[in-house]
Amino acid sequence: MNEKDLDKMTDDDQVENLWIEAFGSVDSDENLEAPPHGANSAPSTSPPPVTRNQKFYFDDDMMIFIVGRELFRIHRYFLARESEFFRTMFSCPPGTEGPEGISDDKPIPIGAGATREEFECVLDYIFHRR
Repeated sequence: MNEKDLDKMTDDDQVENLWIEAFGSVDSDENLEAPPHGANSAPSTSPPPVTRNQKFYFDDDMMIFIVGRELFRIHRYFLARESEFFRTMFSCPPGTEGPEGISDDKPIPIGAGATREEFECVLDYIFHRR
């Protein structure tokens, strides 16, 4: 199967069939199931700890910013990965009124006279390198 074949898949059944073909049943939790109660098994040993994939486990909170009177909802991970400014901002402890940027009611203000167009340019650079 190539990328063009994947692009043609719009039906959930097609995607599910591809998943089953590659990985087995969609509902299968074979690796997570314990043996039935009373089943004969080898002496119990603890399974290895679950770890987070270094490449594809994202801190994927969405952050909400306000510029002028317009809200932006953006993936925190990519901002922090690409910008020391945002890494520093996100590492600061929340203020006494709680964290900013997690709801439309309390967005992170982008001030200093920044315009919507300027903030969009920064985001275009971070997300698209253009």
